[in-house]
Amino acid sequence: MVRIKWTDEEEQILIDNIQFDHHGFTKNKKEMLSLLPNRNKSSLSTRITRLRKIGRLPGTDIDDPITLYRQPFSKYEDKIIINALKAGTTYQEIADALGRSYYSVNVRISRLRENGADIPYKLRSYTDKETKLIMENIRFDEFGFANNTDELAKLLSRSRLQVGQKIANMRKTGLIKIKPDKAKSGISSRSREAFKRENELCFVFNTKKEPTPVPASEGKRITN
Repeated sequence: MVRIKWTDEEEQILIDNIQFDHHGFTKNKKEMLSLLPNRNKSSLSTRITRLRKIGRLPGTDIDDPITLYRQPFSKYEDKIIINALKAGTTYQEIADALGRSYYSVNVRISRLRENGADIPYKLRSYTDKETKLIMENIRFDEFGFANNTDELAKLLSRSRLQVGQKIANMRKTGLIKIKPDKAKSGISSRSREAFKRENELCFVFNTKKEPTPVPASEGKRITN
């Protein structure tokens, strides 16, 4: 592959337009690539590193007290990422939940795949039509929990887990106003149904009429 030498004009465009975050990391690479059509992400990163070394661009500062530098992903965060992807959550939703950038989550997912993590490749984002279908068809029980997730999953051709995750996200963003009763939030819908059936059975058995005592005079005839 033939490498195209950077021109003075290209370097000046880069220097004049590049933007950095609190730590000195580039935050507008997509914009830079649109301004430098002959360059890709790799060549841009290499050139930025070189310009830092020769003093034409500022270096990074991970000790900035205003915004602490993000630590490497923990095993707990990796578990969240894997489970969220299996539930159909988008990269951006995961990034927002973890307080990280879309780019860092994207890179981490690639690393997890390289290390053998079982992560689905095809992610299908929810369309506005699907979101509207959920809002129009979702039903709630007396505690504020969705009680027709299976029906919604069938309607959307998605898994029950994916739909449950979507409903949770819609609550967080305010699209669904009804909130579960916090006093009951630790009980799953299936557990509640089982508990309800058990209570009904107990009620039936405990309210059976006791045999009415028969007076001795109306019972067996006493013979002499």
